[in-house]
Amino acid sequence: MALSEEDLNEMDRWILAFLAEHEWATPNLLRQFYSDEIKEVSRQWVSNRVGRLVEHDHLQRVHPDAYEVELVADPRE
Repeated sequence: MALSEEDLNEMDRWILAFLAEHEWATPNLLRQFYSDEIKEVSRQWVSNRVGRLVEHDHLQRVHPDAYEVELVADPRE
């Protein structure tokens, strides 16, 4: 089931915007950029947010053996 705009938090929106501009990213890469631009967050927090977006079919893994993700459906639209 897809998420709605109201279901998203600040980090979810930032992740979606980042991936709309870039082909793919890993949770560690997302964490680094988010921490540089917004505020420091834990690796686990970013992984949880990415996992939630994957579960709801907004992101998908680029390759099954890697944790690089790409945007497939943007709930902000």
